[in-house]
Amino acid sequence: VRALATSLTHNSTLKELRAGRNSFGESGVDALCEALKQNTTLEGLYIRNNDFGDAGVEVLGIALPEMHALRRLNLSGNWIQAKGAAALAEGLSANSSVTDL
Repeated sequence: VRALATSLTHNSTLKELRAGRNSFGESGVDALCEALKQNTTLEGLYIRNNDFGDAGVEVLGIALPEMHALRRLNLSGNWIQAKGAAALAEGLSANSSVTDL
């Protein structure tokens, strides 16, 4: 996941990333989020069934305000509970680009 994240930092053509069912957990979400804060073209992030739960969604919630290009986000199947949902809601409230969850 780290190699993918590094490439996303500098990529200016990729519009969608479908990386479901890879079990990359919280550390993978963290690496992706750091990269996507700098990426200006990725509009769709589909990271369902990756076993990151609330901890990973909390990282995503913190990064969402800086993900200005992101329009679509799929997090299904990641065991998100109330704590993660609250972090996601907070991040989405500061992000004006995501339209499809």
